Amino acid sequence: MPTLRAAIFDFDGVILDTESAGFETLRRIFAAHGASYTLADYLHVVGTHNTTPALLHLLEERSGQRLAPAAFEAARQAHETVLNANLTVLPGVLDLLDAARRTGLKLGVASSSSHNWVDGLLQRHGLFARFDAVVCRGDAPRAKPEPDLYLEALRRLGVAADEAVAFEDSYNGSLAAKRAGLWCVAVRNAITRSQDFAHCDCIVDSLAGFDLAGISRRLLIRSGGSSKQPPVERMPGSAPD
Repeated sequence: MPTLRAAIFDFDGVILDTESAGFETLRRIFAAHGASYTLADYLHVVGTHNTTPALLHLLEERSGQRLAPAAFEAARQAHETVLNANLTVLPGVLDLLDAARRTGLKLGVASSSSHNWVDGLLQRHGLFARFDAVVCRGDAPRAKPEPDLYLEALRRLGVAADEAVAFEDSYNGSLAAKRAGLWCVAVRNAITRSQDFAHCDCIVDSLAGFDLAGISRRLLIRSGGSSKQPPVERMPGSAPD
C-alpha cells in the first residue's frame, strides 16, 4: 500500500484567486469592442493555456474587429494588474502548507500558467521558497488537461503518482491530475463551482480547515492495492451541489 509523500497544488484559483480577475479582464476587453465574453467561454479553457491567438480569433469572430496581439496583451496586463492588486492567499492554504511540512510531505506546484506569472506572485506573497518544485507551462510538452505537467512535477519531487495528492479548482486541471495517476481534491470556487468533478476523489469548497491527516488515511485505505477509480467523497463541511 502506498504512502502519501507529496502534495501538488495548482496555482490559479487554488493558492490565489486570480481566476476571477482573469475572467473579468477578458469580459472587459471584449465589451470594449462591442462583444460578449461569458463565463461559459472562460470555463471551457480555465485550468489550461488560454492562448492569445485563440482569444484574438474569438474577439474578431464576435466583434468583426482585428486587434494586434501586442495591444491585446497590453490591455490584458493593465486590467489584471488593477484587479489583482489586493490579492491575498486563499483561506486554508498556509495552514495546509504548514501541516504538509510537519508530516514530511514534499510540496509542488503544477500550473498551465507561465513561470513569470506563477513565480512572481509566489515570491510577492512569500510562498516561493515553501515549494520543492514549481512546474509551469513550458516545463512539459503539453498543458492541462494532459498529464504532462503533473508527470514532470512527480519526476522533480521523486515520488510516484499514487504517493501524491493534487489540489485543483478546475475540470481541466483535475482531469490532468487524474490522468497522471494522482489522488485529486477538487477545490471549487465561484468561477468553477458548476464544473463536473465526479472523477475527483474529494470535493471541497475551501481549504480552510482541510483535514490533511484525514484525507491521507481515507485515500490510502481506499487504495488497497486496487487500480479502480475510487468513489467521490466530500469532506465534512463541504457545501452540497
